[in-house]
Amino acid sequence: DPGSAEAILSWQDEALSRFYGPGLIRFFGAATRPGRVMPAWISRLLLRLPQRRHETKQRRIRKALTRQDKRLQRTLAFSGRFE
Repeated sequence: DPGSAEAILSWQDEALSRFYGPGLIRFFGAATRPGRVMPAWISRLLLRLPQRRHETKQRRIRKALTRQDKRLQRTLAFSGRFE
């Protein structure tokens, strides 16, 4: 069955408050008064930036873990079978 979805996010959400400073959060909160809907392009932009930063951070962590795993594998290769 066809349907639709809607995302509702609070300005007090941890993901947004870590990315945007308190001044910007207050500004965005004042710009969206109760009962008023923020234009879709603005909300997509405001949500996309923190998401991309988080994805980049996670990608770096995975890369570092992979490098560490390969380094450990080379180091332990001389000690015999890894158990």
